Amino acid sequence: MDVTVVFAVIDGGHRLSVIRAWMEDDYGDGQISHKLFGHDISAEQKKAAEKTRKLVKEKIGAWSYYKSLLDDNDSDDITPEQRKKLSTLTARGLPVQWVKGDTEKAETSFFNINMKGTPLDPLEELLLRNRKKPVPIAARAIIRAGKGHRYWSSFDKIKTEVIEEQSLKLHRLLFDPEIKKPIKTLDLPLSGSKGIRTAIQILIDFILIANADQKNGVTKLDKYPDDVQVMVR
Repeated sequence: MDVTVVFAVIDGGHRLSVIRAWMEDDYGDGQISHKLFGHDISAEQKKAAEKTRKLVKEKIGAWSYYKSLLDDNDSDDITPEQRKKLSTLTARGLPVQWVKGDTEKAETSFFNINMKGTPLDPLEELLLRNRKKPVPIAARAIIRAGKGHRYWSSFDKIKTEVIEEQSLKLHRLLFDPEIKKPIKTLDLPLSGSKGIRTAIQILIDFILIANADQKNGVTKLDKYPDDVQVMVR
């Protein structure tokens, strides 16, 4: 009998992403990001990425710099401070706590961990707790124009194609043309900026209102049933 073992990061995913972003020099505008987002990266995201890259270089230094020091570790030109940083980078391990169990146990552990200390952002928690429901799936698809992480990947091929096609159309309708500051035109997008947090909240509200009816009004997000196709993941 074949057994499939799946590993998932319950807590610390952001930290690991930061380390990889530093090593790849990709803060949302690099080669990996371009491939993930279909080479359609907003000016706002590019601006944030470049600002992050500049701050990292000023405060820490680029990974390529430390990589060059590692390649030339025997050189007499390396200062004691540089050797100390190299030692920290190459010798320090990452402590890992294992949680064994199924997806339900992993989910419970995630919320137990992230509701202590620094709590989750309310919108992030809302999306995570309702990630299997159609409204968050639709909102995430639209904000990324059917690109990025495919939260709908477990759907059948025909439905995924429809989701991606319609998400692209809605994205262009709601968020094009992209806002440029200072604003010097009245040709502005219907839904404002593509900034992820604000845009996601707008999309959730928009989809909930669009699905309202005269008898029941607007159904609360958590009252929607989970999408059966997402449950098979």
